[in-house]
Formats: sequence, C-alpha cells, structure tokens
Amino acid sequence: MNNSIARIVDLPDEILVTIFKKLHSFDVLYSLVDVNKKLDKVACDVTFTRSIDLTTISLDKADDSRINAILDRFCMGILPRIQKKMECLAIQACFLQRVYHASDYLNLRSFTIVNLELKMTPNIFFSMSLDHSMFNE
Repeated sequence: MNNSIARIVDLPDEILVTIFKKLHSFDVLYSLVDVNKKLDKVACDVTFTRSIDLTTISLDKADDSRINAILDRFCMGILPRIQKKMECLAIQACFLQRVYHASDYLNLRSFTIVNLELKMTPNIFFSMSLDHSMFNE
C-alpha cells in the first residue's frame, strides 16, 4: 500500500471545477479566494463568477455581526476582483447599497433585487441614476 498523501490541490483544475460546481458560487468564492494560488484561480473562474446570487443570505440575519463580516469581505475583497466577469447579480434589497458601492459592474446584464419594498424604489433608483458607474451606458 502506498503511503502517499492525496491533497485536493493536487487534483487538476478541471476536476476541482467539477467538484466545486456542486456548491453555491458564493460559497466557492468566499471559501476559496485567497486560500492559495491554485484554489484562488479555480474559484475566480468564470464558472463561479458569471452569476452571483446573494439572495440566500437570510434577512433575519442581516444585522448579525458574522453576516456583516462575510459581506464586508465579499464586497471589499472579492467583488472588485471578479466584477469584469460578472454578468448576473441577485441580491437582497437590504444589501443593495453595500454591494452597489463595492465595484463597477461593467458587464452586468441581469440585476435582480429581492424583497424590495415599493417605498424604497424611488430613493434607490434616483441615487443610482446620479451615479452611472453601476451600468454600462
């Protein structure tokens, strides 16, 4: 019997992508970006960056310090790195300002906001129209 140790980073990138496709892209990005060069490269692959869905973050946990720390890392460290690859973005309305100001979304083709209260829409869209950095014109 061979006593060698198999490590996940020894697997080819294609196999890692296949494995990580079973996970939510947010989880792949949050968990693997900046771990090491190989996992960072795989996590930042267009497979995981094309469509970002932040709607799975529970609204009842929006004020939780752990959730805030996760969102801070994602908005400050990950979104600016992947923004050129992003085509679809879905977020909870309560996180809109934080995500909106995190990066320029030049290639965004689909933008979904869930749990948006009607009374919030004029303020949101008025402020977004003043700052054209979110959408390509």
